[in-house]
Amino acid sequence: MVEHTDKPVETLFTTSNSIQYISGFICGILGSLLAAYHYWLPWMVSICSVVVVIFLCVSFMKEDLHDRKKQMNEVNIKTIITNSIQIGLQNKSIWLIFVVGLFISFSNSAGNAFQQPRLVGLSEQGIWIMGIIKAAYSLFMTFGSYLVRKMIAGRHEDVKVLMYACGMIGIWLTLSGVLNTFYPVLITFLIYEIGRGMYPAAKQIFLNKRISNEYRSTLLSLDSAISQVGMCIGLVITGMMSHNFSNLSSDQTPIRLAWIVCGIAALIPVLLLFRANKTSNFQVKQGEASRQDQQNKSM
Repeated sequence: MVEHTDKPVETLFTTSNSIQYISGFICGILGSLLAAYHYWLPWMVSICSVVVVIFLCVSFMKEDLHDRKKQMNEVNIKTIITNSIQIGLQNKSIWLIFVVGLFISFSNSAGNAFQQPRLVGLSEQGIWIMGIIKAAYSLFMTFGSYLVRKMIAGRHEDVKVLMYACGMIGIWLTLSGVLNTFYPVLITFLIYEIGRGMYPAAKQIFLNKRISNEYRSTLLSLDSAISQVGMCIGLVITGMMSHNFSNLSSDQTPIRLAWIVCGIAALIPVLLLFRANKTSNFQVKQGEASRQDQQNKSM
């Protein structure tokens, strides 16, 4: 996507993420209204939406298969994958972002898995309230994405913006675990969602400024795979920690402990990025990425 547009990466990623979060807001409101009548209605609407998206993709997303086959014949895929892994390991800023993604995905596992039983249990309301909460935190995530754009435009270093995002996730998820009444937990959790809205855009900006078009797709896929490993580890560990939570009336101490542990895990990347930024210059000057692309093409 980056190589097919001349828009700055910060504009590209913050806009795409904001659209995603605003869609989550609309779907959250719609889901809560539909669930008030029947729980199966949100599922049915979701299935129909997926069918519509598939139809739109097939109808409008065209690709020149002849050019694609020609490119595949000219390039050794195995060589690209090997070189991409080597570049990721040799470039400190790239492999460090892989480690950051591992920790943040681990951290997100508890918030994603246990937000519904924790918030519904504390609210003493029906499951419908999660639609309202989902809509609310989608707005907060949109605000987080907007903050990243403003901070980058304000000449904040992208590595520091990424540190702020990780810090927001870690501090406010930890506080959400420490507190144990509905409104304080809800408020801290919503602020935590600002950090979650900041993180994807900040990470995408940081990473895409430091990789060339030739290896972009492979390195981004590798980053995604490593992040999924972190998510899997987090789900297993926090699931084991919370196994005594059996219903909404159960003691929430296991979930609280899982949130605190995952919040602390999200603070580790802040320390890693701070230390690395002190010992080496992570900043990419404007236009440097494009110059690197040109150098790669001329080689």
